[in-house]
Amino acid sequence: MERSAPESIKQLIRKIHTLTLRGIGGEAEVAKRKLDELLEKHGMDLSDAISDIVKTYRFPYKTVQEECLIVQCYHSLGPESPKVFEYSRRGRKLKEVGLDMTPAQHVDLLGMLTYYKTALKKETDRLFMAFVQRHKLYSPPDGKEKESSMTAEELEQLVAMMRSLGEKSYFKPAGFIA
Repeated sequence: MERSAPESIKQLIRKIHTLTLRGIGGEAEVAKRKLDELLEKHGMDLSDAISDIVKTYRFPYKTVQEECLIVQCYHSLGPESPKVFEYSRRGRKLKEVGLDMTPAQHVDLLGMLTYYKTALKKETDRLFMAFVQRHKLYSPPDGKEKESSMTAEELEQLVAMMRSLGEKSYFKPAGFIA
């Protein structure tokens, strides 16, 4: 029954199908209705849109840490034959990684990356705050105290993180005049 539909429609169907499988409560039911409507509108079967054809998807990244996160999430999906490609142009490495996967794995990976990038940012911000506090790198008081919007639990986590950091401190070299 396959009728040719644009790839954008097929991608939308795959995303909605993923939501029917992973949605919670009414979310999955609404997604199922929308999926049925789209399939009927375009005269397609679910198997037409959800195929196991493996292709290479490209993922841009900004930092080495972000590149590692992309690859780690990819491997956690458990592709049968994981292949990671790095792109270069005229001898320069591009900040882009290519991953072989099915369209369904691609949808899963995009969801994972959205979630884990946000979580990593929060943890990195908290680690930086703990580092600054641990090594007393904050600016001198200017008479204005800032209100802390942290909960007691968040403060406990910050203190625990500060304690886990190393004891290294910066010492001025001998003969340094301030």
